[in-house]
Order: sequence, then structure tokens, then C-alpha cells
Amino acid sequence: MQVFGQMNVQSRNLAAGRRFISSVRTIRLSLATALAVLMLTSPARADAPWSPPAAVPVAPGLPAPDRLVHFGFAPDGIGLIASERSLHEPRAFGASISASGAVAPAGQLTGDMHVEDIALYGRDRMVAAGAGAAGRSVRIAGGVVGGSLGRPRTVLRRGIAIALDANAAGAAAMLATAFLNERGSRRTPVLVVRRPGGGFGRPVRLDRAGRVSWCCGPGAVSVNRRGDVLAVWTRNGRAIARIRTASGRLGPRHDLGLLQRFRDDEQFESLSVALGDRRNAVVAFARQAYDFIGYTPLGPLTVRAASAGAGGRFGRTRLLERTAVGGRYDLVSAGVGTAVAPGGRATVAWTGREGEQLVVRATDLVNGRPGRPQTVSPPTAHSVLTELAAGPRGELVLGWRSGLSDLDAPAGSSRPRLFVSPRPAAASAFTAAEAVTEPSLAVEAAGLAVNPASRQVMAVWTPGSGLFQYATRPPVEP
Repeated sequence: MQVFGQMNVQSRNLAAGRRFISSVRTIRLSLATALAVLMLTSPARADAPWSPPAAVPVAPGLPAPDRLVHFGFAPDGIGLIASERSLHEPRAFGASISASGAVAPAGQLTGDMHVEDIALYGRDRMVAAGAGAAGRSVRIAGGVVGGSLGRPRTVLRRGIAIALDANAAGAAAMLATAFLNERGSRRTPVLVVRRPGGGFGRPVRLDRAGRVSWCCGPGAVSVNRRGDVLAVWTRNGRAIARIRTASGRLGPRHDLGLLQRFRDDEQFESLSVALGDRRNAVVAFARQAYDFIGYTPLGPLTVRAASAGAGGRFGRTRLLERTAVGGRYDLVSAGVGTAVAPGGRATVAWTGREGEQLVVRATDLVNGRPGRPQTVSPPTAHSVLTELAAGPRGELVLGWRSGLSDLDAPAGSSRPRLFVSPRPAAASAFTAAEAVTEPSLAVEAAGLAVNPASRQVMAVWTPGSGLFQYATRPPVEP
């Protein structure tokens, strides 16, 4: 997290209960991956002002990673690209990014836990949350970027880690981790906070035990510079938000509306939260009944958002978009994104639909009301949101993958490219799209971040499985 908060949860929650699906998709993408390996031998091109893509190196003797876990920067500009080798293997890897932007070879972070999320704080500190080797306990481990994680500490013997965030207050960092404490088929949301200079405290219960989806349900947490924490989770199918102040006081629970319908066997869910320094906040979530085996939508995709003014009191939840059932599109990676600028400006981005095409849209929420959405991606090809990243001065960069084909097309025939549109802090709209990758390179997963020290923009992606690459561009504003 940077000067203003942003936390996105989408495929991370799906992975916790659907790890076998990732394996199936990896097999289907084997031909595309082999082709991507050959393409790395020749230099790729990107639109100015982006640098040519470069491979993320891997230390000798280590396997190539499979899944992007975290990509971001600490307040002083030290960054980390964290990944997992396999969803079935408790090994995580990390490639550090120096203050000058140099990417070091990825080394092993841990072999003792399944890492679900990582947060950076201070100058070069990192903390990870995830599951034990057996996948039942919740663990936390810390370390220094560029090294490995220390011995994990078990926080819950039975539970699921769903979100992690840290504020940008330098060495005096507030860390917050949200978990689901599992007891039978019902789960209780709890919050674990690390105060500046100390260790993580005992789990604090946020709500009564409730039913969640068959997997785990989405959840998110965001920490502002003062140390206030916003946690959002689902209970009995509804999205619930609650703020814990820096002094330790728990505010009231806010019911933001329906997120899950339990009559659906499976559903796509995405959740994003951001908390400003005056406890002004924005929450966005999307859902759709979805067949993850046949990659077929079973119902409409709905996107909603709610915002809170200074003080953290949420207003009415607003419907941003409701789409009809379409073709067999890849919505698993299509999520929502949120940001709150230092002055309180709240922005939401999401994947919507225009005609027969999936498109990426964005809008501001003013006094709780959404403005007229801007369709950022051109409606000439299927496009899905990858990330909405925020800079320290209120600038934004919006990334998406464009050029997806229907999933009944032959494996390897889809060649989605990564595009980015910036928005200066004072601008009313995102500018023209910038191509980060070339047409012949298929982008399967991507992350986007703004270095809070240099304000340089960096993108990380994988063409298929295990072949991470990155590119950079100058700051959005001089």
C-alpha cells in the first residue's frame, strides 16, 4: 500500500478452494507456454514510453514459478515480485527490486507454508500470510526483502488467510491480517494487527460465525497512514464492512448488500477496498454464477460499489453494471479495483460489457454516487481488468488484458496483450491506452504498481506458466 490504500481480492480466494482448476488450465496452456519460451530469444517491443519487456531472472537451481502472489513496493521504493511454484506445493519465491529499479534473481522465500499474500513496510521489510503445509492452519512469517522469510508463526490452528495489508508509515508500520476462523461449516472473520515496533496481537473477532460460499468467500483489508484498518468480508451471503481505529476501537458493522447466492453451485466473486487517511473509503464487489469446469457463465455479472465519507460511515450501495449472460468468456481473472486519493477522491474500475464485447470501465464516486463511467478499453476486442494502481500524488494507472478469445477456441489461440492507461491526479479521465506487450505474446496474469519513491510505473506478467517478465515507464506526472 502507498499513500492511499488499495486491496484487491479476486483469483486468490478462488485458488484457495479450486486449486485443481489451475492445474487443468496449466495443461491447456502448455502449447502457448512453449511458444512463449521461443519468443523470449528475440527482443519484444512495447509502445513508448514503456521499456522493452525483460525476463525476471531466477537463481540457479530453482524452478520457474507458476503463480504471481504479490507485486508491490515499500514506502522507500524497495519492491518485491513474489510467486509460488505450485498451488499444491508449500514453496514461495521472491525477486527483489532495488530503489533504482534493478530486479534481482528470484530466490526461495519459504518452503514451510502456502503464501496467500505479502505486504511490504518500513524500508525493506516484508510479512507473509498463508496456510501451513497441510493447508489447515493460518501462519504469519516476516523477513527482509532480498532474503527469506523467517520461521512461520501459527495464528489459527484451523482457518483460511484471506487478506493482508500494511500502511506506508515507514518503520512505524501498522500491519493487519484478516482471517476466517473455521469451525465446521461456519466461519468467523477475525483481524490480527501488528502495532509499530511490536508483534502481532491476538485475533480479534469482527462478527458472529456465518455461512460462506463452498470455497471461502472473498475478503479484503486496507490500512491507512494513521493506522486505521478497514476489513470487508462476507457473512450469510452479504458483504460486511467494519473499521478498526488506530487506537483499537471497533466501529459498527456496515451491511453493504448481497454478494453470494448459495443456490449457485459455483460463482465468480471479486472484492476490492481502499481506505483514505480520514477514514473515507470505497468498497467494490462483483459476482456471477459460473461453471468453472466448463468456463461458462450461468447468470448475469453484477458490479456494485459503496463509499464512506470522512469518519467511515458508508452510504447506499450503488449498482454500477449488470450484464446479461454472454458467451464463454474468461471472467476468472476479471475483477474490480478501487483507490482513494489523498484529497478523498474515490475511484472504481471493473470489467463490464458493451454489446458482445467485455470492456474495462472506471468512474469516480462523489458523495456516494457514481459518475458517468468511462469505457477505457476499446470495444473492439474482449478486455478484462488486471489492476488499478495508485501513486503517491493521486495519479492512477489502469491495466487490462485485451484480445481474449472465447474459451471454446483451441488452446493457445488467444493472445491477450497487456495495456495500461494513466490518469494524472487532476485529470477527469484516463488517457489513451499504452501497449506494454507485443501482439505475439500471450499475457495470462499481470500485476501493476507505482513506486512511491520514484513514482515510476512497473508492470509484471507471465505469458503462460512460469515465465515472468516486466517493463517500466516514467512517472505519470513530471
